[in-house]
Amino acid sequence: MISIGLVWLVVNSLLVTLAATYQQVVLFRFLSAFGFATYFGAANSLIAENFEPSERGKAIGMHYSGGAVGRLLMPLIAAFVVGTMGWREAFYVLVLAAILALIFFFFTTNRRQEMVANKTPISLADFREMVLKNKGLWQVMLLFSISVLTGTSVVFIPISLVRTWGTSITEAALYLSIVPLVMIFAAPLMGTLSDRFGWKPVIMVSMAANAIFLYLFPIVPPGIFLIFVLIGIGIVSRIITVILAISMEVMVPRLRSTSLGFMNTAGALTLTLLPIVGGYIADISSFRYTFIFMAIVSLLGVGATGIIRVHKRIETSLTETVPQSSYRDFR
Repeated sequence: MISIGLVWLVVNSLLVTLAATYQQVVLFRFLSAFGFATYFGAANSLIAENFEPSERGKAIGMHYSGGAVGRLLMPLIAAFVVGTMGWREAFYVLVLAAILALIFFFFTTNRRQEMVANKTPISLADFREMVLKNKGLWQVMLLFSISVLTGTSVVFIPISLVRTWGTSITEAALYLSIVPLVMIFAAPLMGTLSDRFGWKPVIMVSMAANAIFLYLFPIVPPGIFLIFVLIGIGIVSRIITVILAISMEVMVPRLRSTSLGFMNTAGALTLTLLPIVGGYIADISSFRYTFIFMAIVSLLGVGATGIIRVHKRIETSLTETVPQSSYRDFR
């Protein structure tokens, strides 16, 4: 599935370079989401298959560090290419990156064909029992949505700085770059802390700290203290790696990619709708109340984490009926 997603990304990016109207660009970029959607479920499932539970937090953190590097470098590369050549050429850079990733993935990943040969068909009853009725999955999905929600605060950082403090666009962009820069190192750090101290205390402390940072951001003027606030936001925003790590423990291995697909869908819906709500709050009041709203949601996440008792399901077979006694608390 990862290979299919990368091929789709290459083809779609080439279509964008051929677009003749703005509507065509929007359509092709919309279709590109199908390529991205194939990646995360398959990639995280691949990590779960190759790392023990005690190491998954760190492994997923390292994986997400790569994404942070991309978010940091690609805007700079795209700005240079657009400024010197044009916007279409920027998509050729994306095509080149996707082709290199496809080649690297093809030659470095074990071709586990025996697993495909031994797979048995998944029935609708299996799907309903192992995914839709999986209480632990829905609990983790709630935490995942909350973490994505508080992460949307990054969207409002540059425009808030420009409107509230009158900073230039360049200054706002420099302040914004602090967050993905910190994420590069924060993702494996959060995963390692989770592996060592447990997921619940790490998530609760991170969400509480995130609420404080979000509350402080709109009232702190540009300067050294604001840099520390942004560093804090960048660090605690990577609790998503911890949540993904614990989600692996409540998923049936054979349906792990499907379950991760559900989680990513929930995160995508949150990422789509909540910036609209935050923007509306800013329009009718100010960005300060937008960040206060997200801080309150982060505090709700602390409470939800304290209440939730995620259960680890021990499975030996997809179609095997698992008695209630085979569940145990996963902390």
